[in-house]
Amino acid sequence: IQFFADNFPKEREVRIEVGFGSARHLLHQALANPDVLFIGLEIHKPSIEQALKQIVIQNITNIMILDYDARLFLEFVPSNIVGKIYVHFPVPWDKKPHLRVISEAFVKESERVLRVGGTLERRTDSENYYRFALETFSSPRQSRFEVRKNQEIAIVSKYEDRWKKQEKNIYDVTFTCDT
Repeated sequence: IQFFADNFPKEREVRIEVGFGSARHLLHQALANPDVLFIGLEIHKPSIEQALKQIVIQNITNIMILDYDARLFLEFVPSNIVGKIYVHFPVPWDKKPHLRVISEAFVKESERVLRVGGTLERRTDSENYYRFALETFSSPRQSRFEVRKNQEIAIVSKYEDRWKKQEKNIYDVTFTCDT
């Protein structure tokens, strides 16, 4: 973490994925956007190990993996530098409230680190978490958000595959920074 505190990478666009799980999305984004630096934050050790193995196997050079709490990490990020923050399917907040990522403080800090036009993308199958994110994303006055339901994206997690087979709804709430 000291590396980021002292020398946060600023030479190219930065995107952050919070709780990358199997890393399917993170790896896909890094391969599709070789000029962008991706920072993957995860606290689940087996997920980190799996991601690191795939990074080596696929020879991906634009990902940095960090075992650190995303809520604290954003404090080390300079203002107006991040292009996107992805928070896809984090631990359901209704089951483990102490692990909640989305909060008013997190959205405020995200708004600070995002560049103008940058986005915070929240994807979930939990209707409760979707409603909570919707309410939380609507609090900043100088930014905007949009909502989509069952949006198809290029790469999905194994859990999303499972939920789609179960015909569960997938909710996207995207916060766009306008300041």
